[in-house]
Amino acid sequence: MRLLTVVTAGLVASAMTLMVFGAISASAQSTTAPVQIAQANTDDPATRLQDAALALKKAQKELRAAKKSGEGVKAARAQVRQARDAVKAARQGALAAQQPADAPAVTESQETEAASEQPPVAQPETTIRQPAPALEPKTTARQPAPVDASDPQARLNAATLAVKDARKAYRAAKKSGKHIKAARARLRQARAELNAAKQAVAELAQPGTPTVTKQTAPAVEFTESAKAGEPEVKTGIVGEIIDPRVLELRRKLRQARRRAQKAEESAAEAQAKAAGGEIVKSESDRIIIKLGDQFIIRSRDENVRFLRDARDVDVVQLSRGRTRTTVTRRNGDQIITTTNRYGEIIHRVRRLSNGREIVLIDNRNDNRPIINFDIRLPPLVVPIPHRDYIVDLRHASRADLHAALTAPPIERLERIYSLEEVRRSRRLRDMVRRIDLDTVTFASGSAAISLSQVRTLTRIGEALEDVLFDDPDEIYLIEGHTDAVGSALYNLTLSDRRAESVAIILSESFDIPPENLITQGYGEDYLKIPTLASERRNRRVTIRRITPLIRADIR
Repeated sequence: MRLLTVVTAGLVASAMTLMVFGAISASAQSTTAPVQIAQANTDDPATRLQDAALALKKAQKELRAAKKSGEGVKAARAQVRQARDAVKAARQGALAAQQPADAPAVTESQETEAASEQPPVAQPETTIRQPAPALEPKTTARQPAPVDASDPQARLNAATLAVKDARKAYRAAKKSGKHIKAARARLRQARAELNAAKQAVAELAQPGTPTVTKQTAPAVEFTESAKAGEPEVKTGIVGEIIDPRVLELRRKLRQARRRAQKAEESAAEAQAKAAGGEIVKSESDRIIIKLGDQFIIRSRDENVRFLRDARDVDVVQLSRGRTRTTVTRRNGDQIITTTNRYGEIIHRVRRLSNGREIVLIDNRNDNRPIINFDIRLPPLVVPIPHRDYIVDLRHASRADLHAALTAPPIERLERIYSLEEVRRSRRLRDMVRRIDLDTVTFASGSAAISLSQVRTLTRIGEALEDVLFDDPDEIYLIEGHTDAVGSALYNLTLSDRRAESVAIILSESFDIPPENLITQGYGEDYLKIPTLASERRNRRVTIRRITPLIRADIR
């Protein structure tokens, strides 16, 4: 009886073992089946494209999370680039699969036709790429321009719409990773036509005509009254037509700012006296402070540049002498800038129409006194070749410009600095690379740029577009410099206006948001060629990436 019980128990245990192994085998088969199907589907170009698109979205999400946490930003950005390359390769494979084996390669001139022939292979990406099929109609819309040459204003209006359409198509091409060359070429063509139309209108706007031009506009921020025999300084684009709506917004902003201007000037004067300095020159749109042996120029309101594509502006007085200025664009986006009682920018955010916010500058919690880092920090050691540290636009390649606009500081930072500290300290600014815009020339005593020089900024403009498309929160400092001819105060004002002119032309002629650009003039303090004579190479503008200096979440 005992033997029978043992045998029965053994049989039961064996049966249970077989049941367990059977369940494990079934589970393994059920889990491996989808993998085999997925591997089989990887030969399908449409599936590869969908997988690459999903991977790109995931990488972009991880990049945003990395920026928010401040960790792993570099690796996340590299992952996004790798995912974009995978999307491009998948799209090329899908396009090649749709063509016959003996079909000729698609040229750039045929890319527009190919874009309209794409079947809806990957629906998520096709939805993003919808603006692209409109390439042919938009190009056709620009054809009547030569016919309307007798009406320069109609030509200007048509060219303006063509540029907007071309920008939209270029952004869609960048997002989809397809037909970028054709979209960029079309955008260049539209910009060239727009510049030609602007030039034609400017030539007709002779003195005495009712057209409102920058020369006759009452806006005080564009002209400087000649003093002590010094010539008049003009800022912006030569012969540019100013939209009356923009002029009205500028008047509204000036009226709102007058309430805070007197208080800010008193605060700035108190700040200067506390630091052993004084206000040496006060103009309608700028103020110059002397601190020790250093002269500092500050714009009363940098939001003026933001009004060119705005529909409204609002100024609110906050506690502790702070001022908040909100510029609302036509598309509903808002640029919100907060300044302290001294007029210094302490916070700037871009609030998109969908509610998402992109923080550009945040120095609200930095109450430390400004230190002279030119004396405190040791001499800078440049560990990279000089041609990579100071990039001349005239001889730079697209890769050189991209590297200079995205490179980290050349030495380890001891802490994060405020925007005002970076503006005042050459030692801090020298921690990052710079690009000398040696293709832009200024006449002696002039800060305005002619429309014919827009093409000389094409490479730097397109490089900035590409960087800001990937990282819309980057901040760049545009520095203005002069030669040593003239008084120091006059040159300081002149250099500040030159920096502003370059910022205006970059935002007007390229898809570069003005809030990503900070302008600052330094006069004759930092001569590239050590001479007191008139020297064209000293009348220059430079660009630096200062994001890692002022943002803890960016390196």
